[in-house]
Amino acid sequence: FLAGSNADSLIHNNEISANGVGSNLGMDIRATNDRLNITSNSIRTNGTDFNEGISISSGNRNLILDNIIRTNGTGANNNGIQHGGNSQSAKIINNTIILLLFEPIIIHRLFF
Repeated sequence: FLAGSNADSLIHNNEISANGVGSNLGMDIRATNDRLNITSNSIRTNGTDFNEGISISSGNRNLILDNIIRTNGTGANNNGIQHGGNSQSAKIINNTIILLLFEPIIIHRLFF
């Protein structure tokens, strides 16, 4: 969980596992975060519903690169990457996303 403004942060080479009944988030990044570099992480969520590998509220020029994401939820809202808000110039490149159900990548109002 990363809260507040965290510009120019690096999240690299971590192994993250979330195993609950619902609301399992591998990375939950809230508030406006610009120029995040999220690379080479292994993320796994297991539970019923609302499993997300990477969830970013908003931010500009974020890089999500070379991550392995597995969401194994059996209910609704199981997503690999969700990038929301009024974001500009995000780069989501070469990620492996394995889902049991639902969408691998959801982007809300992304501007390039």
